[in-house]
Amino acid sequence: WATRMEFAPDVSPERRQFARECATWCGDWAKVVATFDAPFWRDEQHSGVVAAEGAKIQVWWEASASDQGDATSALAGVGFGQKASTLYELDGPALRRFIVDALSPTFPDVESRLTGVACKVWSADGLTYVGGCKHRCYGDDKLRLPHDLVHFAGTETEAFHGHVDGALAAADRCVAELAGVLDR
Repeated sequence: WATRMEFAPDVSPERRQFARECATWCGDWAKVVATFDAPFWRDEQHSGVVAAEGAKIQVWWEASASDQGDATSALAGVGFGQKASTLYELDGPALRRFIVDALSPTFPDVESRLTGVACKVWSADGLTYVGGCKHRCYGDDKLRLPHDLVHFAGTETEAFHGHVDGALAAADRCVAELAGVLDR
């Protein structure tokens, strides 16, 4: 909101600048999801967890929707820093090749089982990432206090920054704030 939203009345210049300089929780992260016809790694007695130090995607884990056979079977991976940030340049076939190359050392038949690929690179998302951030300031009042009738929620507004529990805490806080406003 610090760079793309207008408020009337406007937020203070100090608050806007503070928000501009606060890093988003996964600013230089990339997340990849690979879907498969079945959770074949279980048949191999493998958890689906793969660590690849120094790679674009450093950690993979099972992200299947369910233990049911008809649910999506998936491995998700996350990478950090400049290497991971370059993944936004990959189109569908190149992303598929990247995932096959990354997982083949652990799962030799990954290519024949792969049914879909997706990638999110936060540093390439102008709506959620601002480069050049100076500090992490999660939970600070300048991010979380309401402005007029606008209430701010998001993982950065909470002390539990960077995780779904922070986002849920922010939602709970905003609901309580709005309930208080509506009760007046």
